[in-house]
Amino acid sequence: MEQHVHGGMDQLVGFYFLDCPTDCSRVLFHDPRPGKVQINLPEANMAEATYGSNMINFAPEPGLLMFSNAWLPHSFGRHAANEPLTFVHFNIGVQFAQTCCPPQAEVI
Repeated sequence: MEQHVHGGMDQLVGFYFLDCPTDCSRVLFHDPRPGKVQINLPEANMAEATYGSNMINFAPEPGLLMFSNAWLPHSFGRHAANEPLTFVHFNIGVQFAQTCCPPQAEVI
């Protein structure tokens, strides 16, 4: 899955992992600061998540439930397992409530 965000009225995204074979894809969260891409400097230790990290990744496990802001770019890495990675991906959004009643018909 390529890097993307969820727009519209989505506020949160979530993942619930069901089957996670050995060497399956990892969940990747990318730095949301677009200007930083232009001036990225080499990371001292890519194994550490710091303010300078370009992305962080997580190895999914069965039963893991993850939430993130919908505006945070995310993707999945290459899948190296023979069995499929199975998960539920969902979005949580808002919907504006109707604040007034429809106009009443005027009786003359």
